[in-house]
Amino acid sequence: TGHRTICKTAMLYRIINRVRDDVRDWEESTKQSYDSAIRGASALRAALYRNLSTEIAKWLNMHMLLALLDFAKFFDTINPNILIQDCMALVYPSFDLAIAMQQQLAPRSVQANGCTALPMHVNLSILAGCRQSVGMTKGYLRTIICKVLATCHANAHRVSIKTFVDDTSLQVVTSDMSECLEVMLHAIIDFAILI
Repeated sequence: TGHRTICKTAMLYRIINRVRDDVRDWEESTKQSYDSAIRGASALRAALYRNLSTEIAKWLNMHMLLALLDFAKFFDTINPNILIQDCMALVYPSFDLAIAMQQQLAPRSVQANGCTALPMHVNLSILAGCRQSVGMTKGYLRTIICKVLATCHANAHRVSIKTFVDDTSLQVVTSDMSECLEVMLHAIIDFAILI
């Protein structure tokens, strides 16, 4: 429809997320080399690094291909059971995870023009604007991205993978254009199969 909803969360939940640093500390201690969504970073900075890499490849007479991949309706299709399992496996702060999931899985009502619909249960989805959503999705995606990285490296692909929450870029730089195309094609296929 071209519209995106916003969410009103409980004040107590917002206060807890503001005063506790456990999730931020967890993100800092578990950050990965492929993750561009780190504290103080932005999507603009991630794009800047991609452009800089492109310029360097050009000046070195190399060929560079970049595939920008985005999960369709990412936050709206996350399976909470898998999210919880992945986060627990990575020792996500348990108190924060428990309270966040109470908020994420609470019945939701749509409000428009002063009218409120009946509450409904949501079985797939987390709140995109929640302060913990980025940290939880990093835990959720880690298994997937690590599989993609392992497959690309196992196939001797020279692929650089970077993520910014649900945006993923695959970058290949080689001296031969046909090799560059072949490596990128394999990387995209590997990504599609594993996702």
